[in-house]
Amino acid sequence: MKLKTLAIAIAMGAVPFAAQADLKIGGDITVGYFNMNGTAGEVRENGSEINIDASQKVGGTTFYGHTELDFQGTGSAAEFEEVRVGAKGRWGEFILGETDNGCDATDVGGTDEVWLAHTQGGCMGSDENNVVYKRDFRRATVAVSHNPNGTGNNNHYNAIGVKGKLGPVAASLGYEKGDGIGANGGKNIALGLDAEFGRFSVGMQASQFDPDTGSKRDAAGLNLGYKAGANFFYGGFGRHEITGSTDKVKSWSVGYNRSVGSNTTLIVEAGKANTDTEDDVSYALGMKHAF
Repeated sequence: MKLKTLAIAIAMGAVPFAAQADLKIGGDITVGYFNMNGTAGEVRENGSEINIDASQKVGGTTFYGHTELDFQGTGSAAEFEEVRVGAKGRWGEFILGETDNGCDATDVGGTDEVWLAHTQGGCMGSDENNVVYKRDFRRATVAVSHNPNGTGNNNHYNAIGVKGKLGPVAASLGYEKGDGIGANGGKNIALGLDAEFGRFSVGMQASQFDPDTGSKRDAAGLNLGYKAGANFFYGGFGRHEITGSTDKVKSWSVGYNRSVGSNTTLIVEAGKANTDTEDDVSYALGMKHAF
């Protein structure tokens, strides 16, 4: 697998992005007021970024590169992240760099919150240093990935995911295994469900992590949404449990978004990340402007 990883890296690195390649620049500026668990509130940036995309079609294949300039907070230095290159065509898509692994690339049912998300089950592998292949098969999408070096002290890991849709219902199943899963390695199974019925939406994610050392960990979250014109109401709750432990981390969150024009969103959210240890509700309100 490592030789294949090297071959793909050399092939993509050798493709020249000529002057006539398409270049797109966009992003968003997001600023809000945050009061976390009763601490002193503050106004700050949260999630602002500038996206840079370049692409060129050669025959039936489109080669592309992507990066994001992420702001780390008001007055802090910005950093380039999500740096990746790829190629896609009728045969599928290869991606090399900082991108979702095979499990994350196909999961559905995630939370709608912008800032204050509740506990979710789901994929665990890093989105750094990945080699990913994806392909659509009619109503299904399959993705596989290899991470040759992981992050920190972790070593390589592999991941696979599949998702499908039938009518208003979508489902996903993912599997990750290797030294790069969790702190000391292990395997993780993730399940997702998502459905839309008119203005209403329902999502669910659940996972079970089986570490190489230690007890199994189960996590699950339920998400609900309702759209009415430019208004979107959402929320949900989740729980994280370690086998053999009496401590079950429970969380909840609610939110409201209102679209103003085509580029601006007003955001109000509240929630608790751990209902057993947090005495006060965290809340945030702000604005996101895309360009």
